Amino acid sequence: HSASSASSAPRPLPRQPPARPPEALAKMRSEIKTLAEARQHCSADLRTAKEELEALRRELAAISADNAQLRSGLHSVMVALDEVQRQL
Repeated sequence: HSASSASSAPRPLPRQPPARPPEALAKMRSEIKTLAEARQHCSADLRTAKEELEALRRELAAISADNAQLRSGLHSVMVALDEVQRQL
């Protein structure tokens, strides 16, 4: 029975933030807009950096593959030179 009397008691109103003067609201909106623009700029820079990183990774992979081919070719040349030297 005490639960029904507690539920009939008036609930406190939600606490409202203090009213701000229009100049303060305009300043806050301006700051939010500036921060949003900066975030967009940073996002664009991050996308560009990611694309550059991916391009560098592809370039590194290609250079590594070329390096492996050059080492293999150099080894073949060295073996052939050894053989020629032995025949002399």
